[in-house]
Amino acid sequence: MNAVDPKTRLPHPITRIELAMDQAKVHVDAFVPVSEQVKIISDKLKSVLPLSFERIHLKVKVPAQYAGPAYGAVKGKYNVFNERWGNDGSVSFEMDEVAGVKPDIFNILNKLTNGMVEISEEKK
Repeated sequence: MNAVDPKTRLPHPITRIELAMDQAKVHVDAFVPVSEQVKIISDKLKSVLPLSFERIHLKVKVPAQYAGPAYGAVKGKYNVFNERWGNDGSVSFEMDEVAGVKPDIFNILNKLTNGMVEISEEKK
């Protein structure tokens, strides 16, 4: 979830990751905490799969008719801040997240607003 393909800046498909794990002979140990395994596994995967650990900063504006449901859906799941509610009922906010969740955020907001959301990505 935290790593993306550096060329596309999108998450690698699960099948690609599973094949890379097989190729790199990576094994997940159910009895060792995830936090201890992440660095070791990601280092092994980097030898066979291009990985980039990036974060994105998004600015979002949701029209009034969709503001409540759309804002509620992302507020509970993602890091939302700088909320500003307009006099017309619209809401603007910013988000900082790992780059791997970008497609999920876009899908949720576009679905809940029928594509009427404005999203801009700030370069870091």
